[in-house]
Amino acid sequence: MPVDVLLQFGGKKAKLVGLDADDHITRVIQQTGAFYEIELLTEIFHRAMPDWVFVDAGAHVGNHTVFLGAILGLQGYAIEQDADTYARLVGNIAANDLTDSVRPINAAVGRDFARASGIGGSAQHNSGTRMIHLDRGGDVQVIPLDSLQLKRLDLLKVDVEGFEVACMKGAAITIMRHKPLIIAEAINRQSFDDLVTCLEPLGYRPTRRYNVTPTYLFEAV
Repeated sequence: MPVDVLLQFGGKKAKLVGLDADDHITRVIQQTGAFYEIELLTEIFHRAMPDWVFVDAGAHVGNHTVFLGAILGLQGYAIEQDADTYARLVGNIAANDLTDSVRPINAAVGRDFARASGIGGSAQHNSGTRMIHLDRGGDVQVIPLDSLQLKRLDLLKVDVEGFEVACMKGAAITIMRHKPLIIAEAINRQSFDDLVTCLEPLGYRPTRRYNVTPTYLFEAV
């Protein structure tokens, strides 16, 4: 049965609606009474400026998007590949009156325009771990972030279950142009090393680690 959760941070209120009661992220939010990955979000809270523009790549149901939009008042883009999860994301954008400031996009992010298919099974009760693989006949659209031709970008959050490096390669022009703060998940040491190798030529280095699933802050040097 779907559940709604009311949240508060920094004197402001927000809500997450239509959540799957059995999902891992929902359970954590209910148990803590706080946004998921609140340590990371607190860091952003103290660093973001009022006019920042963000991209939430792998936005899931909108936990981070709602924090950035409703709590911080930022404008941005929320990108989610899974159709069912995307529907919840759109619902949360609407529930927090963010339809004029946050643009949802139903797609995966990668190096080039492509198609992909979802990989099921292990994602049961943890929809944030759903993965994709490139597949010409797949039903998931893959887009490079550079195709958005953003006029400004201050924060890029990437949690795309193994597609992080491909996302960075498809966003290289945008990253070089705007030098955003980058937050990216790297599930193991090889993934971290691959991200460092990808981002170093763009002038970035890792500076902090967050979350149970390792998520790194990369800053331009």
